[in-house]
Amino acid sequence: MTHTPPPTQDDLAAGRELDAEVATKIMRLRAYRRWPDDDYDSWYVVPTTAGTVPSWDEVEMPAYSTDVGAAWQIVEHMDSLGWKVQVRSDSQLESYEVDEPWVCVFAHRDGAPWAAANTAPLAICKAALKAVSAS
Repeated sequence: MTHTPPPTQDDLAAGRELDAEVATKIMRLRAYRRWPDDDYDSWYVVPTTAGTVPSWDEVEMPAYSTDVGAAWQIVEHMDSLGWKVQVRSDSQLESYEVDEPWVCVFAHRDGAPWAAANTAPLAICKAALKAVSAS
């Protein structure tokens, strides 16, 4: 039997599971599937201040890893926490060696976690997860 290491933030693919991780770890929301056994990806979020039972405060979980508008909510949230952000195509960042077209960097007094991805929203999600896990 071979041991497969758990995925890192760099290994994460865009999709609802990553969106749920971002909602929970970055945006401090509680993410859940209303009907876990259905074929429709019916993910919702509620504020962590809400009770344990889904309430009328629930909204459909944003597609953070695939929608640039939803990903920008992450940028604004991280900025409100004191992180400065750069989101650029790799051709604009000479000091980063990457194979992906988009790079996101979150800079803070404790460092500057960064990630690269095929899309800007995915790079934002990966970099934000690195930033919160490093702080």
